[in-house]
Amino acid sequence: MIDDKHKKGLRAELLAQAYFLEKGFRVFVALGGLGPIDFIVIDKNNKIRYFDVKFKSYRKDGTKICRVNNKVEGVKIEIVYVDLFSGEISVAQHNTREWHKRYKIGKDERGKYTGEILERDSEEEDYLRELKKKL
Repeated sequence: MIDDKHKKGLRAELLAQAYFLEKGFRVFVALGGLGPIDFIVIDKNNKIRYFDVKFKSYRKDGTKICRVNNKVEGVKIEIVYVDLFSGEISVAQHNTREWHKRYKIGKDERGKYTGEILERDSEEEDYLRELKKKL
């Protein structure tokens, strides 16, 4: 019998795979769902990308939990976030310049980032309000 956590994981992986299929990628799934890579896609130009699927989740203070997957040395494994409430699929963007455009982060007295989010863009605020209503 599959427990609820694994059911959610399977659902998230299937949604992510369907997303890439709809975008014209060829999708190859990991055998048995074990390991650091959930699936591999190949685009029309035969570029290979590796993905690990994660739930889009938030801390109690509303900040998004961001994950990295560096479990295979020399292989860039991208994170695909799946929001099971809205069905939204997004590939993690690790472009810090773009990230800092969306969020204003607090700094300490030495100018180092504290990790505290002081301000978010309006889309993120709207999403968090809707999410809190559902929870």
